[in-house]
This record gives sequence, structure tokens and C-alpha cells, in this order.
Amino acid sequence: MISLAGYQINNEIHKSNRTIVFRGTRLSDNCPVVIKYLSKEYPTSKELSDFTYEYKIMNKLSGEGIIKPYDIVKYGNSLAIIMEDIGGESIADAMKSTKLSITEKMLLSIQMTDSLLQVHKQNIIHKDVNPSNFIWNRKTNQVKIIDFGISTELASEDFQYTNTMNPDGTLEYMSPEQTGRINKPVDYRTDFYSLGITLYELFSGKLPFAGEDESEMVYYHIAKTPAPLYLVSPEIPKCLSDIVMKLISKSAEERYQSASGIKKDLEHCYQSLKSGTEISNFVPGKDDIIERFESPYKLFGREEEIEILVKKFEDASKGNCELVLVGGYPGIGKSSLINEIRKPITFRKGRFIYGKCEQRKCNTPYYGLRQAFQELVRQLLTEPQSSLDTWKQRLMDALGENGQLITDIIPDLEQIIGLQPHATELNPVESQNRIQMVFLEFIKVFAQKEHPLIIFLDDLQWCDAATINLIYYIFSMDTLQYALFVCAYRDNELQAGYRISQLFEKLRELNSCTELFLKPLDFTAVNDLVSETLHSPPDATKPLTELIIKKTNGNPFFTIKMLKSLYLQKAFTFIPEKGQWSFDLEKVRNAEISDNLIDLIIKGLESLSERTVNTLKLAACIGNQFDFRTLLLVKNDPESLLNKDLWTAINKEIIIPLDNNYRLIGSLSAEMYKDVPIRFSFTHERVRQAVYSLITDNDRAKMHLSIGYIYLKLFQKEKRTDLLYDLVNHLNIGRELIQNIKELIELSDLNIMAGSKAKKSTAFAAAENYFAIAQSLLSDELWAKTPRKYFKLLIDRANVALLSGNLTLSENLCIRLLDKAQSNIDKASISIIRVQIFEYQGKHKEAIDEVRRSLRLFDIHLPDNDQEIVQKIHEGIFKLKSYLKRITIDGLKNLPEMKDPEKIIIMQMVFQMVPAAYQSNPQLFVLISLMMFELTCEYGVSPLSCKCFTDCAIILGSLGEYETGYKLAEAAFSLLNRLKAEAFRASVCYGFTFTSYTRAHYSESLN
Repeated sequence: MISLAGYQINNEIHKSNRTIVFRGTRLSDNCPVVIKYLSKEYPTSKELSDFTYEYKIMNKLSGEGIIKPYDIVKYGNSLAIIMEDIGGESIADAMKSTKLSITEKMLLSIQMTDSLLQVHKQNIIHKDVNPSNFIWNRKTNQVKIIDFGISTELASEDFQYTNTMNPDGTLEYMSPEQTGRINKPVDYRTDFYSLGITLYELFSGKLPFAGEDESEMVYYHIAKTPAPLYLVSPEIPKCLSDIVMKLISKSAEERYQSASGIKKDLEHCYQSLKSGTEISNFVPGKDDIIERFESPYKLFGREEEIEILVKKFEDASKGNCELVLVGGYPGIGKSSLINEIRKPITFRKGRFIYGKCEQRKCNTPYYGLRQAFQELVRQLLTEPQSSLDTWKQRLMDALGENGQLITDIIPDLEQIIGLQPHATELNPVESQNRIQMVFLEFIKVFAQKEHPLIIFLDDLQWCDAATINLIYYIFSMDTLQYALFVCAYRDNELQAGYRISQLFEKLRELNSCTELFLKPLDFTAVNDLVSETLHSPPDATKPLTELIIKKTNGNPFFTIKMLKSLYLQKAFTFIPEKGQWSFDLEKVRNAEISDNLIDLIIKGLESLSERTVNTLKLAACIGNQFDFRTLLLVKNDPESLLNKDLWTAINKEIIIPLDNNYRLIGSLSAEMYKDVPIRFSFTHERVRQAVYSLITDNDRAKMHLSIGYIYLKLFQKEKRTDLLYDLVNHLNIGRELIQNIKELIELSDLNIMAGSKAKKSTAFAAAENYFAIAQSLLSDELWAKTPRKYFKLLIDRANVALLSGNLTLSENLCIRLLDKAQSNIDKASISIIRVQIFEYQGKHKEAIDEVRRSLRLFDIHLPDNDQEIVQKIHEGIFKLKSYLKRITIDGLKNLPEMKDPEKIIIMQMVFQMVPAAYQSNPQLFVLISLMMFELTCEYGVSPLSCKCFTDCAIILGSLGEYETGYKLAEAAFSLLNRLKAEAFRASVCYGFTFTSYTRAHYSESLN
């Protein structure tokens, strides 16, 4: 038995996976108590904080219908909450143990509703209303509500992108919006749905839905309407049935809007039952009160677009891979439209993931996709170990030896598949092909017939180049099934993102995309929005709508903001007897409403304290999403003040929490925030832009520097390699303020590091940008002190400029590099890039001439006329046969590795000429192969030798020496495995097919 100092523990009354509840006695005054323990002997810091949060909420509440907390005490490594004991049992237990009369049930219903009313009056949403969370003492007839572990002080919660797999609450009683599977925030009306399910069970003796598994239960809550109570049990009055059915309406707007309205109707029904009279023409909710001013959570005027989106999702569910591009101005409703397909996705058991591109993160490779898949992986991590083992096997089968390429982009994946070995290094072009292929295979793991995958990328106009290339690759390959990509973009900002425009053109050529362009709402749609907000007939609101449209131009986000602003300026008055808001047109005309949405948002910030605005400015600098820990470290303010600022911003609808960890603010130590991220987002990108616009240029640079240096500390001390791009981006914005030479050198090095990482991820345009900034940060005098470092930076920059398609920049950098070259090897490295530039331009002769000039640096003469080439080929074949006789093919496999830097660069130069020679002069191609073979035999093997062996095997085959050629080609495979030269496996396999057919069955060539 558990013991606790100062208390006598009596009997256990409840046990769950998380807690154990006992009855006991407080020894100091013999007061009966209920003691709730965490069941784990060593709970995590988050579990302890969640428990502390529950006590904090209980402590804020008071009322006859709410259980009273006495204390929270330490118990071993855990905690215990001490609360009053009213000597009752849960209504769930009472329903099992006793047959209750309908009158008793009615009285219980009224008391439960009254308890909930008391909670709501104190601005708390319970979120777990069910029969187990009401305690009833039959003797005193007291009913009290308990269990506030997931309750919230927020007016609404919107975790639709982050908490869809494991929503808080008891599934059997959970509202459609609380499941996280539909496009609706969770507000106080979620409790009314749960109360409705509770009452349905109380009066009928059974739950309205009996799903076999979680997904079926979710489906029922979202889509299925149960049989009315009066049909299930004839003794139940029709008025009571109507009340319950209104409570369990799928849409929050169609439920009761206040607990007092529910209570009034239940009391009315009870009096009718007591007197034995029928209520004629009963209308549930007639005495309901609208407690808050808010616009409905629904779309207006987008029926056609919704139909198209749903059709595309259905096509994806049948095995297609679909792409829908949704364009429109900011605030026009792109995200809201896309979220409307959440319901059909749930019906099909689909997976919906979301990533948002950001303007200042367009140099971060795969930023939006990383966001989306990080969240999916976090959801998977909440599944049982057996499920994780299955996912691990699927992922390893798909990724093979290339897992590290994906864990570099999606770090949390490592928690499922473990630490991955380094992927084989390939040249940049092959690396790009490989990462696109591997990423596609990764996506296929989650896009399944049973669970179609929907990827929503928002603000595509700010998308990074790597993601753009990947999207094109996916749709050009046409091998992905059961997937729907939906990409929203601001068409008015495409000029700055020419890559996106090019992507759209390519996708149109492939006939791979459906395009939707959202226009401003027409008068009817805006009027419907206004009339439903004011709960007034559409005809009555037309004069108001005319004034609103003149300001907002039919922009729905602007319209909603304007309505809220008019409410705050007291242009609307609630008329209780009508249940409507009336409006004063003169006040509307005279209201201070800007024609500009940003100005309207800024106006709304004027009521905030200077400290709160400064906190929001810092958050806006971090990005659309930000976390509590970073703000805490940057501001260096007391946690309580920052907490207050954020709550103020939440209540003003400026920011929203991204998951339920926000409840832990104030309950964790500063160290613990590292393990429990508390993330927020601005309610809309336009809101963040409005806050950001308040910052002066100088202050903006200072703020970004502060954020960057905080990230740098975390990067260095906590090995947070995932922060590299973020810290460099922030420091780069504020780099003009850095005067200290050491700090400039450090930032230059960080940009080189970021550029190298981006290059490895094949984000060549981003890499070029980082390398360019690294170069610009230091003067020529400073670079002169580290010439090798400078040369490498320029050569890397020229390389990625070439690979990103900027041939002019690459050529200019090559010209500049010639002055910095300190050796023939340096000059040859430059030459290799220039050869590639010529090849990109189709200038094969110029490419060959460039190699010819560079080879002269090493006293190697490459003939320039056909007669001399043929002569050199004869000499080369003679040498080839001589080497094979002297060294033997087995000896070739065991030659030492090539170490001489000059010979290595010569091999690379000669190899770089292969495409141009093959296209323009096949005889020269033969000579190149023979030259590489000679270099290998004289100076040792390199990865390029593998390719050279298969080419020479083909030459031997053309001379009729099939057996020798076949063995030499086999030797290429042995060398390939010895050197782990995976970059050349494809070309070796291809070359092998030209010799294998002479000595083996065709099936061997295929293998």
C-alpha cells in the first residue's frame, strides 16, 4: 500500500495507465480526502509538469459543482494531488450499479450541466466531459466535475497540423473538432458535444457509436448521426431527445452556444416531465445566449473549388499521384480551402501533413517538406514499439544504405531507424539524382492504398530550389501512387520567385497539375459570412455588407478582422431576446478601419504594452513559427513576464500554440525546455508581417543577430546541427552590424559550413548564396592571409553556380580563380569546371580544347588530328595488351591506390572529357579510355579505374578478344567493391552488358 506523510491511505477507487486514485484521511483534522498519484515511480519531467498544470487549473476554479483541490505534495520522485472527498461515486459507476429513474437522470443532467456552466464562466474548457468525470453523492445529491488534466484556459485550440494522431480526451465522447481530423478549432462548444454523448448514454444505457477501432470511432463522430433518443427508448420525451441531438450536432455552430441555454431547456423539460404534460412546439435553444462574438468556422463561396479538391483526393485514393496548385492573394482563403478536405481524408484513413515555406528560409533545403515529415515522424513516435518496429523495417527496405540522406533533412527519423552510416560520396549531379530518388522512395513508404498521403505545402512562392527540383522529379518520374500534393502560393509575389514560375511551366508541359485561382468573395458570399457572424437574416445585413466590401474587396481574412474590429469599437450590440447582433451603420461608417489589412492589424496592436509588442517583434524575427525557449534565451526576461506576454498575444488572437505543450509554461525548469519544445505560430502570415513591419531596420538587424548568437550557442554546446541554417540566416541578416574581425571570420566559416551542407543536400542555389556571403564578409587583404581556404571557397562557389545553372557566374569565378591558382593542380581544377560549362553549352570542341590545354601543364600531349589519334590508339592497344600480360587481370585488382595528386587530377581531367569526346569524336573517346588504363597501371587504381576497365573490356571485345574482355569487366566489379566506389556502379554495370553477352546468358547481363 502507498504511504504519504500526514495522510492515512484507505482504499483504491480508480486506476488508469497514468494515475492511481485512493480515498484517505488527512490526519491533522480527520478530513476525508481523495489522493491522486502519478502511477509511475519515475515520471518524466513532462508528466510531472502536466500533473502540476492540472492542479493549477483546479486551483483557479471555484464553485459548488467543481471538486476542490487542497494541496499538491511531493511523493518520492513523483507528486500527489490532494482534493476533497464528497463521498460519492462516478456517474459512470452509478449507471452500472443502479437502475436510475428518468427523473433521477433528468436531475443529474441539470446538475452536470450546471457544473459545466460554472467551469465555462471561469473561462476554462474542460475537454474531457464524460460520465467518469462527474462524481455524485446520492445522499446529499451533490454532483461535482473532476479531472482537469487536459483542460485549457485558451478561448480555442487549433492543433490541426500537429496533433491529429493522438488527440487529448476520451475518444468515445470526443467532438469532431477535438479529433483533429477536420478543419475546425476546438472551443468551449466541444464540451457540449461531449455532454451530449454523456446524456445519450445516461438516458439510453448505451453509447451512440460503437466503433471497432479508433479510426472507426473518429469516422462516426465526424460523419454519422445516431438514432434520436426518443426512438431508441420510447419513455424518453421528445423534448429531451431534441436537446441531446442538438448537443451532438457535428458543427459547433449548430450546437447550443451556452451552458445556461442547455440548463434552461433541461429544466423546462424536467418540469414538463414532472407535471406529466407534453411541451408543444418545443424549439431547443430558443433561450440560448451567444456568449462570444466570433465568425463561423466555415468557408463561403468556395463550393466549386472544394468539389475539385475532393475529386483530386478521390483520384489519389484510387492510386493516382495528383498535384493541385492553389493561387490567390494573402488572406483570400487558400489554407482554409485546402483544410476543407480534412473530413474526406479522415473517411479514407488518409494522412495529412503540412509544411510552410518562409521567405527568410528559402535557402534552407527542403524546409517545408522537412516541417511536414518531422511532424509525421513525431506522430509515429507516439505509437507502440511493435508499430515502430514495423515502420523501421519499411523505411530501411525503402532507404537501403541511403538513410543518412533523409535523417540529415528529417533528424527525428533517426529515433525510428537509428543512427545511419554515411552515404557514399558521389559527384554533385549524381548526388542530386540519388537524393531525389531516395526522397521519392521515402514518400512512397507513407503513400499507401490503405492510407493515402496528402502533402500540403503553403506559401510555395518562397520555396527553396531543392524542393522545387524534387517536385518536378516526382511528377516527371510518374511512379508515386496514392498521393496528393496541394501547394498554395501568392500569385502577386511570384515575380520574386522565378524558379516557381519555371516549375509551373514544366508541370503544365507534363500535364501534371490542376490549377485553382481564388478570386475575392462575391457580395452573396460576404453577406452570408456577415449574417452568420451576427446571427441575423441575410436581407438585414446587406447594408452592412456593402460598407464592408468597399473596405475589404471581398478578402475573407480582412472581412473577419474588420468585423472583429467593429465589435471592439462597439458598432454591434447583442439583443438577447432575438439572439442576434444589431449594428449601427453610422458607427460603422465612422469606425477607424484602414483600407489596408496590415494597417488594420497594426491598429489592433496599439492596446498591447510596449514589452508585449517587443516580445512579438522578436518572435516575428524568428519566423512564422517560434518556440518558447528561444524567446526566453534571447529576451533574458523572467519567465513569468514572457509567459504573460504570450498569453496576452494569444488572447488577442495574434499567436496560437501549435500543440498542448503550451500548458507547461511555468511548470518546467529552464533546462527542461530543451526536451519539451513549446511552439507557437502567428495566426496568419499577414499578422507576422504586420508585427515585423513595426521594427526599424537597425533594430531588425540587432534582433536577428541576437537570435543568431543564441542559436550559435545551442549549435556549439548542444551539438544542434539542425540549427545551422537558421543561425546562419539570422546572423547574415544582421551582418552589417558586425565589426569584430574574429566574429566576421567566424560567420564566414559558418556560411562555408552551411554552403557545404546545402551542396551535400544538392541545394546548389542555396549553397552558392552561402558561399557568396562567406566571400563578401572578408576583405581581399584578409583572404590573402588564407589563400588555400579562399581558393577552395571560390572553386566550391564556381562549382555550385554551375550546378544551379548560373553559367555566367561560374565562368567569371573561374577567370578570377586563375589569378589565385598556386599550382598546376589548381589550374587543372579550374579547367575541370570550365569543361563542364562548355559541355552544358553543347560546345564539345571547346571542352576538348580546354582539356588539351590543361594536359600540357603536365607535359601530356593530346593529339588534335584524326591520323595522330588513330596512331595513339594503336600504341595504346599495344600497351593495354602488354600491361595485361605483365600485370595480369588478377594483378590489376590488387594494384595499390593512386596517391600522386597530379596523376589523380590528370585522371579526372581526362575523364571529364568523355561526354564531349563521345559526342564529337568517338575515336578520341577510345584513346581517353586507353590513356586512363595506362595511368592506372603506372600509378595505381582510383574509382575512375573501374569505369576505365569496362571501357577497355569493350575495346578488347571489338578486337575479338571476348574472354579477356569479359574477365577485365569482371575485374571492374572487384575493384568497385574494394574501393567502395558506388558512384561508378551504374556505369560499370552498363559497360559490363557490352561484354557479358559474349560469355554468359542474357540473364546475367540483366542481373
